[in-house]
Amino acid sequence: AGGGAGAPTDGQFVFEAIMLKSQDERLGIDVVPITFCEFVGLSVLNVARNGVVDSWNQYQAKNRLCICPGDTLMSVNDARGDIKAMMQELRCSCDLRLLVLRRPNSQQQQLPPQQQQQQQ
Repeated sequence: AGGGAGAPTDGQFVFEAIMLKSQDERLGIDVVPITFCEFVGLSVLNVARNGVVDSWNQYQAKNRLCICPGDTLMSVNDARGDIKAMMQELRCSCDLRLLVLRRPNSQQQQLPPQQQQQQQ
């Protein structure tokens, strides 16, 4: 699993989340389609505990690149601008490459103090 951050713009930044999911694992995120101007994406409503995204978040916590409620998935693998294709990739693909937009109003995930100590 990996990730990298893009340059901040007006308090926003984009990062990539790369993760593997087996057929029997749950991704563990709730998303809803959003459209603004000409942009189409999937807004993250919730990240469930013990899902693939939660595991990725815990691994990435030291880098502050966790996927959080309020973040927007701009693309899933090569699917971009097509909600149905993006959802299909989330459901069916085992290799996932997510392009995530973090806006200033996103809820950044904060780890409880005991988990922060474990991460160090």
